[in-house]
Amino acid sequence: MTSRRPFELLNDEDLPTTRQDVEALRERRPRAGSNWLQDLATLAALAPQAARTLRERPTFAGLPPFEL
Repeated sequence: MTSRRPFELLNDEDLPTTRQDVEALRERRPRAGSNWLQDLATLAALAPQAARTLRERPTFAGLPPFEL
């Protein structure tokens, strides 16, 4: 835990990156008061086939047991 405020956590000297990387991280960091449910719905819409892909992935069902 830190006593620093959130905007103080991302300083140039804290990260081994370039100034452009730090600016990009600052631009894309989550904003206070964001709607997490809407964010989750947006992420789910980005991968509509994820559930089907998980259902269709190969498994070891029907194979004889084995030991490592």
